[in-house]
Amino acid sequence: MKVCVIGLGYVGMTLSTVLAENGFSVIGIETSPTVISYLKNSKAHFFEPGLNDRLRKVIDRGSFKFYDSLSEASELDDCSRYIITVGTPLDDQKRARMTMVRDVSEELSGYLKEDDLVILRSTVVIGTTQMLSDEYFNLPTRKVHVAFCPERTLEGNALFEIRTLPQIVGGVNKESTDRAVHFFEDLTNATIKVSSSETAELIKLMDNSYRDAFFAFGNQLAQLSDAIGLDAHEIVKSANFGYPRTNLAFPGLVGGPCLSKDPIILSESVVPYGAQSSLSDAAREINVNTTLHVARIIARVATERSHTRMLVTGLAFKGRPATDDLRGSPTLELLQLLQELCPALEIKCHDFEIGSDVIENKGMTSGKLNIDERFDILVIANNHPRYSSLENSLFEQILPAGGLLYDLWGVTKESWPKSGPNFTVMGLGWRL
Repeated sequence: MKVCVIGLGYVGMTLSTVLAENGFSVIGIETSPTVISYLKNSKAHFFEPGLNDRLRKVIDRGSFKFYDSLSEASELDDCSRYIITVGTPLDDQKRARMTMVRDVSEELSGYLKEDDLVILRSTVVIGTTQMLSDEYFNLPTRKVHVAFCPERTLEGNALFEIRTLPQIVGGVNKESTDRAVHFFEDLTNATIKVSSSETAELIKLMDNSYRDAFFAFGNQLAQLSDAIGLDAHEIVKSANFGYPRTNLAFPGLVGGPCLSKDPIILSESVVPYGAQSSLSDAAREINVNTTLHVARIIARVATERSHTRMLVTGLAFKGRPATDDLRGSPTLELLQLLQELCPALEIKCHDFEIGSDVIENKGMTSGKLNIDERFDILVIANNHPRYSSLENSLFEQILPAGGLLYDLWGVTKESWPKSGPNFTVMGLGWRL
């Protein structure tokens, strides 16, 4: 029941905790001194509901141990299961960086034994699992089982979904698939065998590309509504109500570590086959352009009304479920665009889950969402549930007459009387 998890980012940390809770002796490997420092205090370096309490218990119990390198982990002598969860971010040319996956695989090769199991969980270009198996894991003198089993959990609900979501399993051969299925059978409710590792890799990319396209349709509607002068929220609610063949998404900024990356990796993956992922490419472009669309609207109001002070609240890439994750955050892109379009504008930033110290360390100026500060423009950039509980009087004290509340997701939209306040209230695809 011993397993080594290499890479203790969001995916590796949550998986390691759940594995340790369920009878496995987990050996975690992480090269980041920051992550190791947090773990020495029995804490994760990111916010996930309930994680720190559960992490502390498995560390105290000794079922989760962590090291900064494979060479430091003496327990690997009798370990036969390895899970790779290192990152694959995009480089400056918008191509997936496979460097960490390859480097880890090369190093791990020196520790593998006959009949060991290696599970790749990082998001990769199609064909990577087979390539790693051929180049690093399987040697003429050693047979290793290799499978791709994608992580598909939702940030904010990962600890629950690791146990309840069906696990996709695609090995480089049937025996590898069976071994990986056997590993996950005690952890998840269901496992789904697919015919190859490439199939499993494509499923992961299509999952997030589909969601990106789903949201892109709502953002296309919002941009059309802004141009025509209609209310996108009214259209979505009316079109969806009682009609089983329409499920429009409400508009909003789209990003994060997966949706901003996986459609691009999909596009890169199919080029060697002479194919194009035209629909998901277009969807990604719509979502990227939506951020620019919002920035131009806010900049126009700021210029026309000579506004000088703005608070942007909601920095995390999403609000529901709550997270402090800034990876791929479209709000950060929005801030950069606003600074370029309105260089004289004084911008402060706030988030319910991200501390002011983190905001300042990222090179932004921290602000408060309370009556202690006044702003000409207030931008609500994600849909954190706490926005819905704020009183209208708070906004009326923060904003002056002629100011702007740009509520991007419409979380306060229904709370305003039809007459509205003495400042402008609008959002993506709607206005009072």
